[in-house]
Amino acid sequence: MKTIDPQNVTLMEYLEECYAPSRINLSEKSQEQMRRAMRRLEEMLGRPVTLEELSEDFITMAMKVMLSKGISPGQVNIRRGYLISLWRHAYRRKLLTESPFECEVQKLKEPKRKPVAWSLADIGKMLEAAKTHTPRRERWFTGTHWTAWILLLYNTGLRMQASLLLKVTDLKGDLLTVPADIQKDKEELVFRLPPELAKMLHDLHRPDRVCHGRQMAEMLIPLPWAIQNAQRALWVNILEPAGLPDDPRLKFHAFRKTCGTMVAAYGSNHQAMQVLGHSSMSVTQRYLADAHLVDPRIDTDISPMKVIPPIQPQATETRLRRNSTAPKDWDFTGKSVQFRGVKLRLYSEGHRGWVLAALAMSPDPVPIESLVPLITTDSGHTRKLITVHTSLAKIRFVIRQALALPEGHDPVPLTATADGQSGVTLDIPKS
Repeated sequence: MKTIDPQNVTLMEYLEECYAPSRINLSEKSQEQMRRAMRRLEEMLGRPVTLEELSEDFITMAMKVMLSKGISPGQVNIRRGYLISLWRHAYRRKLLTESPFECEVQKLKEPKRKPVAWSLADIGKMLEAAKTHTPRRERWFTGTHWTAWILLLYNTGLRMQASLLLKVTDLKGDLLTVPADIQKDKEELVFRLPPELAKMLHDLHRPDRVCHGRQMAEMLIPLPWAIQNAQRALWVNILEPAGLPDDPRLKFHAFRKTCGTMVAAYGSNHQAMQVLGHSSMSVTQRYLADAHLVDPRIDTDISPMKVIPPIQPQATETRLRRNSTAPKDWDFTGKSVQFRGVKLRLYSEGHRGWVLAALAMSPDPVPIESLVPLITTDSGHTRKLITVHTSLAKIRFVIRQALALPEGHDPVPLTATADGQSGVTLDIPKS
């Protein structure tokens, strides 16, 4: 290995000559993503970045520049990871003295978006568009090919690239084996396909020619375009004719989320994790969209109105707003309740004041049940009633003391309402 001078070697050169060759499990796709990130960083800074510059301050500065250029927090965090990986690699080889293992550059908080998946109605529109599809350039890749590919993605949740690397020999009858070497996580998967789909895949026309390094006669899905152009081909040939949106989040990966969502809804989250080939449930959770939006037959609506009790009309009608018109002799507009100019020190006026206002406003006895929402949010019916009667006892005591009422007089007597419910009213002498 040649001698590296951190002052003169750029991050791009270090990535190409030292980092990538030493990482056995670093895929070509990951290498290209790191190259693009380094090139973009140099463009934003307007100069090459040397290995010596890697430090906590530099990474913080680079992240701020990326954000200012409109790069999303998620992408900034990914590129932060690339820089730290290069820094650690160079530090282990004693090319840098500042340790990256004590780096305190925190990740940015990323918006937690709901996963987006194709609905069954959307996939139905795609299949209709595939039926009427007229090939333009490669006339042998017909609507039947599109139909088979769409159904394959829906039934397996495979990544787009893996589906295009499958070979005819991987499908035996209706049993599809996905080799580990074409999977991102290097794990072999086996799927039993619907018989109609398996027959359709077996019967696809495959020309004896090579397209973009792939022998079409050997490929399960003989796509004539380069794999990196598959997204564009999907939009031009299927999504646009079907009247579906050109949304970056709704492309091939949305099929994967649709499959995972349906398996979780009709099976379990654990089964969805197995089908998608994830190593942890936390990853699978990021793939599970709202099942009701994917399939309206699934009821996943968790609207609060379905679980919280409605507000009792009696409770809302008896609340007084500040500065509203109070009954004669009463004043509820200040911080304390007053009766004929005498302050009633209720202390916890937040609820006792509302109870007193409800009693003062009603010419008839007020049901005990209607006072519950004004006083407590406790669970348990008995506990709620105990809290209400405790507050009423406090109100009785305060009124007696403040107004010097005769001994034995109950200013808040319990009584019955017109419909026989247990109620309470106010009984304060006029003079």
